[in-house]
Parts: sequence; structure tokens; C-alpha cells
Amino acid sequence: MNHSLTAWKEAAAEAALTAFLNREIKSLGVVRELAIRTREKTLRIAVDLKGEAARLWIEAAAYELSERDGEVYLVVRGITASREWIAAALNQYVAGRAFRLPPAARFLR
Repeated sequence: MNHSLTAWKEAAAEAALTAFLNREIKSLGVVRELAIRTREKTLRIAVDLKGEAARLWIEAAAYELSERDGEVYLVVRGITASREWIAAALNQYVAGRAFRLPPAARFLR
């Protein structure tokens, strides 16, 4: 796939996933940056949490997409974070679980 098409797909997926995550975590904070690398299947997210002075960085070493009944699902693995306890919580409660995404997430493929 050519570079400009890949960049366009990643930008569209980043916008869709950022909007989705911001709806999901609005009581906790806001996603400020999100980078998707479709070739490497990795994610990097910057979050400003309410009550925290420093930005939180989260990375997923791998992600997988699947489709079931016309719905798109995301599974992330190998999560690291700039705060050790958050990385531990995300690996325990988020990593390996399938999360239904909005239709625009098809661009993550």
C-alpha cells in the first residue's frame, strides 16, 4: 500500500478511535494524542487525567481487529504506561478483552 493512503487510513482511524475513547473516559479525562501504526499494529495514546498534573502515556505493543456480525472489535496486548500501576491495571482489565468499536475503525486494518 502506498505511503499516502496508509497515512490517510491511519489519520481517519486515529480520529475515530480518539472520539470513541473520549466518550468512554470523559469522566476520567481526555485523550490528547493518539498514534496508530497499522503496519506494526501498535498504538500510542496520551491522556490528561482529571486531578493529575502530568500527562499519561499508554502504549500497546500489539493490536488485533476482528469482525463479528458486522461489528468491529479491538483487542490490545502488551500494554505499557508512564505510570506502573496504570500499566498493571490495564494489563489485568483491558489487555486481551475484545472492545466493540465504531464502524470507522475498519480503517485500522
